[in-house]
Amino acid sequence: RYAPGLTPITQAQGAATLTGKSLTISAPQGRIGSIRLSDGAVTIPQFQRRGTIVQVSARAVGEAAAMASLLDMGDLRLFSKAGVAPQRLSGAADVRIRIERPTAEVAGPDALRWSVSGGIERAGLADAFLGEDLSGASLRLEGDNAQIRVEGPGDLGATRLDLVWREALSGGGETPTLILASGVADAAALELFGIDASGLLTGAIDVDVRAVGQGGRFRVFPTAEAGWRIAEFRGDGAGLSLAGEVTVDKEGGLVSADFPRVEFQGLAAFSARAFPEDDGSRVEVRGPFLNLQ
Repeated sequence: RYAPGLTPITQAQGAATLTGKSLTISAPQGRIGSIRLSDGAVTIPQFQRRGTIVQVSARAVGEAAAMASLLDMGDLRLFSKAGVAPQRLSGAADVRIRIERPTAEVAGPDALRWSVSGGIERAGLADAFLGEDLSGASLRLEGDNAQIRVEGPGDLGATRLDLVWREALSGGGETPTLILASGVADAAALELFGIDASGLLTGAIDVDVRAVGQGGRFRVFPTAEAGWRIAEFRGDGAGLSLAGEVTVDKEGGLVSADFPRVEFQGLAAFSARAFPEDDGSRVEVRGPFLNLQ
């Protein structure tokens, strides 16, 4: 066992070297459940001293869901802290894991230090945002006790996006969760963010979304009412430019939209606010130019 509460290593083969008061174990192969291990090493620099730090490292290859389940065990709880159930993940993971812990029989959760780095190919996340799955992603993963960062291209529904997800795991802060997404979207994709542009937009526009929130669930920063807040929403394309903020409820219905800048070349330049009212929505438009022909 290399850390309390984690699935133990089995089928390990290797060699141990004892030099003075230090012990080094090299393990070219082994398994943790369905996860294949290689390049494993365990180092105890002062094995006779109580509380000395044990260093464990290995390359791990396996299914992303199995890897996430491992990193969610014991005191790690990497994905639970970010509000992601490991079973929602898919893809092939290849990562390097490093764990440091004291040899004391009883040690608090803060005594366990860890880091992980690597990649996930053909990555997916079920129900990533408003019922749409993330699929076909090629992701880079970096994480430690302070934060986890995942970035790379992937498909959200039918829209290809470059994604960055950063989740602070310690230290608090006002905005521990950050998601950035940029890509090219059409009117159908904009409906994910509560924007009905079907009557105004044909073709595609560039989309740049920055969302910041308090974490707790992965599906893009829940509000207190279990909805989503999409902040600093910007879109620029042929004849269209807009910037603003959208808040939707947990079913994707519009709560509010505020766009200080909306420009349609030759048609309009205005600011717009929208919010539900009775059985429909109320839209307030102000600006110097609006062609309704």
